[in-house]
Parts: sequence; structure tokens; C-alpha cells
Amino acid sequence: MQLVVVDDDQDIRQTLRILFEDEGYTVEEADDGTTGLQVLQQQTSPCVVLLDYRMPGLDGGQVLHILADERPLPIKHAFVLITAHDRMLPHPVQETMDRMQVVRVNKPFDIDHLVATVQQLNTSLQADG
Repeated sequence: MQLVVVDDDQDIRQTLRILFEDEGYTVEEADDGTTGLQVLQQQTSPCVVLLDYRMPGLDGGQVLHILADERPLPIKHAFVLITAHDRMLPHPVQETMDRMQVVRVNKPFDIDHLVATVQQLNTSLQADG
């Protein structure tokens, strides 16, 4: 079970790493969108991606837009966009999320809900693979 956490906040990345490693996941981290793209492009097996929306440089919306044009990358992975600005997402980001079937989780997030969401996406990835 693979998980990639892309977030510029080190404390959030570390917390999510510990949480999901305890759940049995292998976790990779990226501290910005550019590094996140590199990590995802090197993944050889399907994974769930926790992607922060607000980051310096490439934000989560830009990462999704770039990935939406790469085949088969978006099909191979499942994405969760984590945002405190749910109602302020630009229309193009929302369209890309809909096209890629990205799940949205609002900050502050409920840990149990986030774990359940990741488990559900992971189950779907395993069933498709």
C-alpha cells in the first residue's frame, strides 16, 4: 500500500507519515509541487496521493493540471486534494478535479475521515489493478 504526501508543511507531512505508516502504508513525502511531480512520475505502482492545495511554487491545482495531461499517470493513482479554501477553488481546478475524480478533504481534517478516505481509494486502486 503506497501513499505519497505532497505538502509544504513539515509538521503535517510528518504527522501523516506516522499516521499512515501505523496503518501499514509505505509513505513517500514531497515538500512542494515540483518534487511531488517527480516522485509521482517515478512511482511504478498505483498509490494514493495526499496533495495540499496551497503551496509555494506549483500549488496542488497546478500539479493536478499537469498530471491530467500525462497518460497513464492520473489513471494509475488516486488523488486527495487537501484544502482550507474549498469554496474558493478556481473553476479550472474544479474541472480538473472532476475529470480526474479527485476527492476533496477540507482543513482542518478529521483524521478518521482521512484514513477511511485513503483506505477506500486504496481498495479501489487494488481492484482496478
